[in-house]
Amino acid sequence: MSEFKSKYGVIKGITRASYYPDGQLRECRLVEENRISTEAGILIPKYDFYETRTKSRNAMEFYASGELKSAYLEKRQQIETPFGKIMAEMVTFYEGGSIRRVFPTYGQISGYWSEKEEGDLLEGIGIQTDRLQINAKLSCISQYPSGKLKSLTLWPGETVTVDTSYGPVTARIGISLYENGVIKSLEPSRGTPISTLAGEFITFDLNAMGIHGDRNSLCFYENAAIKSLTTMHSGIRIAGDGKMETITPVLVPSMADIEIMVISPIKINFGEKGLAVTDSLGGKHLFSEKEYEFTSFPVSFGQSSPPVFAD
Repeated sequence: MSEFKSKYGVIKGITRASYYPDGQLRECRLVEENRISTEAGILIPKYDFYETRTKSRNAMEFYASGELKSAYLEKRQQIETPFGKIMAEMVTFYEGGSIRRVFPTYGQISGYWSEKEEGDLLEGIGIQTDRLQINAKLSCISQYPSGKLKSLTLWPGETVTVDTSYGPVTARIGISLYENGVIKSLEPSRGTPISTLAGEFITFDLNAMGIHGDRNSLCFYENAAIKSLTTMHSGIRIAGDGKMETITPVLVPSMADIEIMVISPIKINFGEKGLAVTDSLGGKHLFSEKEYEFTSFPVSFGQSSPPVFAD
């Protein structure tokens, strides 16, 4: 065991540490209680690593400047955020000291500890901004250096309703915002009709990855206009120069089982000069708004409607 004199006082009980070339502490584990004063309040980094759900990671990490980068907490504790007091188990920071991400729980999901057991530790968290009001179980809250809300990652199975310029949309997985509070993106929990200049599209991505809420399949510009969407149940018809072209989702072999066919969606980006369409196989197609006309149409694969995630 050793100790280190940091900007946060003397850190005691250090084990398995690494250092920057100049001797500044980069990361460490601990076997003694330490109390660290931060913008999130007084934090107690983890020093007992023998719990079933404890992740194998450092208790503390630092920037080369000596500023705290992250703290994995001994137990869930109440911290101060711009959105009120929140119970957290892991906190990361920008180099300037402001909170970057808050994780209400940070347990290791395994054969010894289930996702349900981890979720049972959570309570609903109320988040309110000028344009967003929710109360749900969250796995991560991200903010800008200014303290403004950047994104929310919902706990698996959680859904919330978000008001957009295209009407209310029920979201799963995550929601991201611009720094001015305008909704930047969200992940629809069901097939949701969105009216655009190219027609109405049923936006939904069954294969959306639920890693974090920063990037989602339904995206908006900062003026709240539609930027891009992903659809499994709509196609687009492009007409111009005496030609007609259609791009639709297609069935492809599942990556998990090649004998099972799954729908591979298409993505449509709405730019100032036209549309950029990414087809189901990843091909890129650019169409000028001045040269082409666009029409949407429904696509069916033997089911009456897209899958719906329970609210």
